[in-house]
Amino acid sequence: MARSAHGVSSILAIVRDKMGLTVIKLGGSLLTDKSKPYTMRKEKFREIARELKESLDEMIIVHGVGSYGHPPVKEYKLYRGYTGKENLLNLSKTQSIVFELRLEFVRALQEEGINAMIFLPSSQIVAEEMKIKKFCIEPIKRFLEMGMTPVLGGDIVADTQMGYSVCSGDVIAAYLASELNAEKLIFATDVEGIYTKDPKKDKNAKLLKEINLENMDELARLTGSAFTDVTSGMAGKIEAVRIYKDNLKDTEIVILSMLGEGNLRAYVKRMKDAKFTKIKIN
Repeated sequence: MARSAHGVSSILAIVRDKMGLTVIKLGGSLLTDKSKPYTMRKEKFREIARELKESLDEMIIVHGVGSYGHPPVKEYKLYRGYTGKENLLNLSKTQSIVFELRLEFVRALQEEGINAMIFLPSSQIVAEEMKIKKFCIEPIKRFLEMGMTPVLGGDIVADTQMGYSVCSGDVIAAYLASELNAEKLIFATDVEGIYTKDPKKDKNAKLLKEINLENMDELARLTGSAFTDVTSGMAGKIEAVRIYKDNLKDTEIVILSMLGEGNLRAYVKRMKDAKFTKIKIN
């Protein structure tokens, strides 16, 4: 006997709850060389895709745009919002440039057997002074239940006050994790987590295994990006979690590195050599 669409949806929802959803944000520093404008780390794409496939069952992938997004946003001053029709062509060009990165990465995911499907935040989000006001997530939920892996990234979205504004991948990831009751929210970067000092500058820096959200501001400043980053680097991740913290109390939140292969797998399997920082919400 054929099942109704409602019945199939209900069954899929139950399966999803049992499996546990992970929202993973891949930093732009993993997919691009942020010191060189418009430079992909293509050699890393398949490695990252393979580890995602081996480590996570049900996931939403959000990626940073790194050196494909931040340079044109800064050059054309798109972070200021709508300033006149003369800048709209630059907005259009910027979105097309970023889409090159999205497409290349999604192809790598698909080649590893991940049912990756691109979703554009610019078609789903309305912001108000750079904060998400509306987010149409119903299509994401339904395709997720079917077995697809939604892939989103930082984007420029409509803004009720600014005309348009930058919406970071960190904020998108935290929002989706909070709205979809994700089991895990992972921020994958090129550093292993939050340190007592900047590990790129001080060899004596120590990795903190766990830290309370309310005590993170000063440490976040120490691990900020060394290169151009209009979404505030590590501090942006902390602020994104803080915005949606009330709905993330049951979500395990970590910052870890995927620059080298195996750390995500080690974390998921609770291996002793896994390196990460867990963000605790009171």
